[in-house]
Amino acid sequence: MQGEIVVDAPTLAAYGHLTVPGAVWRALQRYGSWVEPVLVTEWARLMRGYGELSMPREFSPEVPK
Repeated sequence: MQGEIVVDAPTLAAYGHLTVPGAVWRALQRYGSWVEPVLVTEWARLMRGYGELSMPREFSPEVPK
């Protein structure tokens, strides 16, 4: 089947590694912050910044109709 995406350990490792300090990890587990809108917004901001650095172009947050 075309267009399949495999999400396994080797595929994820190809994107690099992320280290989270134990105290931060425990706090995130304790308070359920993984779904906190502030974290999602910050992640989107960071990804947008990385995209602009690697592929400079005009960015429009609007979804085309």
